[in-house]
Amino acid sequence: MALVGANTDSALMHVQVEGLTELMRNLKLANADGEKIVKEAIQESGSMVLASARAKASAFSASGAFKSTLSIKDAGKGIKLSSTDEAAGVIEFAKHGAITRTSKGTARANARLAAHSGVGVPRGTQPRSMVPAVNENTLAIQNKVAYALERAMCGNG
Repeated sequence: MALVGANTDSALMHVQVEGLTELMRNLKLANADGEKIVKEAIQESGSMVLASARAKASAFSASGAFKSTLSIKDAGKGIKLSSTDEAAGVIEFAKHGAITRTSKGTARANARLAAHSGVGVPRGTQPRSMVPAVNENTLAIQNKVAYALERAMCGNG
């Protein structure tokens, strides 16, 4: 099993784990509760990441609206941190205080902007809540899942 890394799109974060399906299948053979033990560790890790993401979202959103859209979803053998906010990508990656650009100054440039720019918000240098929450908790997730694997393989519930 190898933790591959975090992949992002506008409103979804997930951590890929190579070989998890095969591992879960083999755990059933070694220990009847093995799959359950590992799934619980993954869910607990997800709760930890969600709490961290919500804390970070509270720091830049006084209303708490973005924080309330964050959730953990079951993705078969893993979990996904997601947001139901349609502007999650902008909120996550835009510079603090950025505004939507509506004019470039000339008619031709304005037409190009209108045709090709859905948001027009300048990108920030660092993501703000979801990506850092996953990155900061990666080691803790690995440790929690590794400990659960050890318990499952040794037959300890």
